[in-house]
Amino acid sequence: MNSNISVLEYAQKLLTLDNILILTHSHPDGDTAGTGIALHRALTALGKNAAVACTDELPEHIEFLYEYAYPEKCFFGTPFEGIFDAENVVSVDIASPFLVGSSLSQYVPKICLALDHHDINTLEVPWLFAEPESSSAGETLYYALRELENITGKKLIDEKTACALYCAIASDSGNFKYTNTKERTMHAAGELMGLGADNGEISRRLFDIRSLEAFRAEALCTRNVKFFCGGKLAFSHVNNAMRQEEGLLESDFETCVQLLRMIRGVEVAIFAKEKTGDDGVEKYRISMRSNTFADVAEMCAVFGGGGHKKAAGCTIEGTLEEVMEKTVAEFEKVQG
Repeated sequence: MNSNISVLEYAQKLLTLDNILILTHSHPDGDTAGTGIALHRALTALGKNAAVACTDELPEHIEFLYEYAYPEKCFFGTPFEGIFDAENVVSVDIASPFLVGSSLSQYVPKICLALDHHDINTLEVPWLFAEPESSSAGETLYYALRELENITGKKLIDEKTACALYCAIASDSGNFKYTNTKERTMHAAGELMGLGADNGEISRRLFDIRSLEAFRAEALCTRNVKFFCGGKLAFSHVNNAMRQEEGLLESDFETCVQLLRMIRGVEVAIFAKEKTGDDGVEKYRISMRSNTFADVAEMCAVFGGGGHKKAAGCTIEGTLEEVMEKTVAEFEKVQG
């Protein structure tokens, strides 16, 4: 059973650790990647030996975060055995052990200290620092690093660290338009701008640039969309055959679920990507988004996933029809 600790206790416990492996969640977004990179930079500034790792590479739209990382100890989608030996393992933005990914799953039982901002965290760790009132893991880490600066008297947020944290916060707050944006969110963002974060350029790179492949993926998503519950639920998908025929990568579909949520009258958007592996078991990676009342984190938790009230994910085994029926049934429970 984990024990939820204060920001001061989190800062103090970080100071006792060294040779630290920072885990971020699989299918990385701007929040987990930016937070992991920022924590790595701050620990390095403290004289700690650390590395940051993820099961997957950064998708194209957030590849620019590599510019803020220490590349020799940044392992996104690359092995680090023989390069870095982890004595202690910490996590950022990971609400469930299932979100780590298979290639790093052996490190989940070794996590001793976790930082999170989700309402529900099912990691079994000795020490959990979770702030559900935060817009993002980046916001939570920002205030933790300020606490560390007060304790140590050292400057831990340089320009690149500020950029990584700003990206994390902007990413999970929808560029500050989601309802998880609070006064403290804007305060943190403003201070990060004062520390060198280029808000205009980061926002442009996060939200205003798309590849031609992403537009083609959205067109495929639009062709496949189906509506349920009087138009309140929009469901679309892509299977491996479709993706290969179009010459598209999984990462090209990152914006599809958000596109579905923008349709007038839709409360919950669901996008399913086929993830059938070598074992032949058919399964789909599910991304969910909601607009007002639906808690998609609870919907995804039924299938072993999690996330935020309005943005969550999970993996479900079964045929497309079975997956569709299961997710629609969960939404019908939510809307009553």
